[in-house]
Amino acid sequence: SGIVTSFTFALLISVPAWAADVAKTDLCAVSEVNGKVYGEGGIVDADGVDSDGKFQGVGSLSIPLGCQLGMQFDAGAGSFGAADAFGAGAHLFMRDPESYLLGIHGTYENWDFDGVSDSVDVWHVGAEAEFYFDNLSLEAWAGLQDTSVTGTDFFARLTAAAYVTDDLRLAAGFRHSDDFNSGVINGEWQLSSMPLSLTAEAEFGEDSYMALTAGIKFYFGSTDKSLIDRHRQDDPVDGLFDFIGAAAGIAEKLDGGPVVDGNCNDGNSQDGCCVDGNCEDEVVTVSD
Repeated sequence: SGIVTSFTFALLISVPAWAADVAKTDLCAVSEVNGKVYGEGGIVDADGVDSDGKFQGVGSLSIPLGCQLGMQFDAGAGSFGAADAFGAGAHLFMRDPESYLLGIHGTYENWDFDGVSDSVDVWHVGAEAEFYFDNLSLEAWAGLQDTSVTGTDFFARLTAAAYVTDDLRLAAGFRHSDDFNSGVINGEWQLSSMPLSLTAEAEFGEDSYMALTAGIKFYFGSTDKSLIDRHRQDDPVDGLFDFIGAAAGIAEKLDGGPVVDGNCNDGNSQDGCCVDGNCEDEVVTVSD
C-alpha cells in the first residue's frame, strides 16, 4: 500500500495550486439542486464462494452552498451474494468545474453476511479530489476506514477517466481497503435524447474475486446537459459499496474464523463460524 499512499499524497498536495484558480470561473461548484438514482445488477464470485447475484440501488441529492461550495447526500441498499447491505454518505466540497474538486467524503455501511452471528459496521472518512484536463479526469478518495470488527486502516479509490465523447465515459481504477486490492474498469453512456444513462463495470481482485454488473442511471433536477458536464457541474461519485471484497474479509474475522456452511471439519463451530482458533488449517466453504 506504500505506492498507493505515495500516489494519493502527491495527488492531494497539488490542490493549493488549483484552488488559487477558484475565482477565475463563472461556474459554481453545483449548478443547481439536482440528483440521480441508479440501479445495477450482475454476478459476484470468489474463492470458496459459488457465483451469485449482485444487485444494488443508490440515490443522491446535491445542493449548492453559495457558489464555491456544494454538498451531496447518498443513500442505498443492495444484495451481494451471501450478504445484504445498506448505507449512507455525505460530501462537502469546493469545486471549479473547469479545473478541480476538493472536499471531504464520508460513508457508513452495514453488512449482514449469511452464517455470521453479527452484522458488520464499516465507516470510511477521507479526502476527495478530482482534477480535470479537457476530456480527461483524475479522481481520488482516500482516508481512514474503521469497522465494528477491526481497527482503523487506510483505504483508497483511484480512478482515471476519459470522455470519448461528451456523453461516453470510460474509466479504469484501483481500490484498496483492509489489505484487499482490486482493479476496476467501467463505462457510462448517456442517451442524448433524455437524462438517462447505461452503465457497466467489471472488478477483479485478490482471492479470485470478480464482480460484473450492468445498470441504468436517471438524472433529475438539472437542465439538459452532456454527461461530462453532469459529472463536473453536478454530483460527485457516491462511493457506497465500493469495497465489497474487503467487507467480506472483515466478516471472516467475526467469532474467530471464516464464514462456513455450519460446521468446521472438526465440528468445533458456533453461529456458523470456527471457534477453536485453528480455522486457518481447515477447509471451509460458504453456502448460498
